[in-house]
Amino acid sequence: MEDYMKKAATAFLVGRPYGMRVDFKRKGYVLFNHRMNILGNEKPGEVDSLPLEGVEVERIPLNGGRVERYGDFTDVFFYSTRTDPYMGIAPDFSKLKAYNRYMYALSLVPGRDL
Repeated sequence: MEDYMKKAATAFLVGRPYGMRVDFKRKGYVLFNHRMNILGNEKPGEVDSLPLEGVEVERIPLNGGRVERYGDFTDVFFYSTRTDPYMGIAPDFSKLKAYNRYMYALSLVPGRDL
C-alpha cells in the first residue's frame, strides 16, 4: 500500500497542473507541473522554455493558492506544499476535492481535460 501511495503522489506532482503562466502580451498560457516542466515530464525544467497555448486570456480565472503578477504575465499556483493533497501519510481528500473543483472550472476555458 505504501508503494501505491508513493506512485500516486508522484503521478499527482508530475501529471497534474501545479501552476499556470498566463502571458498577456503573447495571448497564451502554459500549464506546468510541480517540477516546473510540461505535464507528464519528471525532469526539472523552466517555465520560460515551455510552448504557449493560445487562448482568450481574459477568460482565464486568475485565482489559485498563490498569484504572482509581473509585467506581461501572471503566474497562478494551484496548491502549495501546505495544501498538497499528498503531503501526509494518507491523501487528504478534502484538499484533493478542492483542487479538482478548481481544475474542472479551469478546464472549461481552454477546452482541455486536466
